[in-house]
Amino acid sequence: PHAAVVVNGKAKLKLQSKSGSLFAKGIVRIKGSFDMGDCIAILDEHGHLVARGLTHYSSDQLEGFMGH
Repeated sequence: PHAAVVVNGKAKLKLQSKSGSLFAKGIVRIKGSFDMGDCIAILDEHGHLVARGLTHYSSDQLEGFMGH
């Protein structure tokens, strides 16, 4: 995937424990643009790959949720 979201430590732990979905409040930054249904990378704040997944929202929608 060329696009990615960068998540905070709490979101990283939640994803690694496979206990739930990623919510906008755990996203620190959006890298690139993507559409709903695209496969994106999920990175920690050091740029390390945490996961890959299909997004339910576009990058524009996520930026709106984040208040950017």
